[in-house]
Amino acid sequence: MPLAFATLNRGVVPFGFFNIRTDMVLLAEYFAFAGDVCSWIEALAAMSDDVHATRPAWIIADPANRGGIREAMAGNDLSGFIGAVYAQFPFPTSREDFRQDPDGYRTRPEIEPLVERFAQQQPIEITSRAVAGTIEIGGYLFDEPGFAELVRYLWRGGFPRWKNDRRPAYVDDMMEAVRSSPSWLFLGEHWPE
Repeated sequence: MPLAFATLNRGVVPFGFFNIRTDMVLLAEYFAFAGDVCSWIEALAAMSDDVHATRPAWIIADPANRGGIREAMAGNDLSGFIGAVYAQFPFPTSREDFRQDPDGYRTRPEIEPLVERFAQQQPIEITSRAVAGTIEIGGYLFDEPGFAELVRYLWRGGFPRWKNDRRPAYVDDMMEAVRSSPSWLFLGEHWPE
């Protein structure tokens, strides 16, 4: 489930998986598939200088169109995009089954038409600045330790972690790129072994 992460400019924002059967993640009003986010991070890791790039994401600015995670998990309100996902992939009845599915990427053909009912894909700007020691994602500014928290969340499989401790290959590829990166953004002591 999404967790709260501190930004430097907009307070605390949610980031993470919102349903264990899909690999889509959210950052406040932005939605993207985790495999795509990991490839963005790989691209950042390959750069030694500052980066300014745009990547596609779905933006759902209206909270009613986003839906509510807790209400959807409980099955009480299946409105908005998140509710539509939970209507298709309900919260598990057994607590033992509450683990992030490493095969969640396989639901993308089912999730994309759902998100497109509530939003259109738009570019999200990603900018890293070595002098400032920051990375900005869609207007949300993080310092290097704060950004590392987002990357570690993907590595762990968020909360509740990856099912059977098995990560998708795209997460392993991301972390391999992070560990060998020449970029200032990945030189800190914040990365998992």
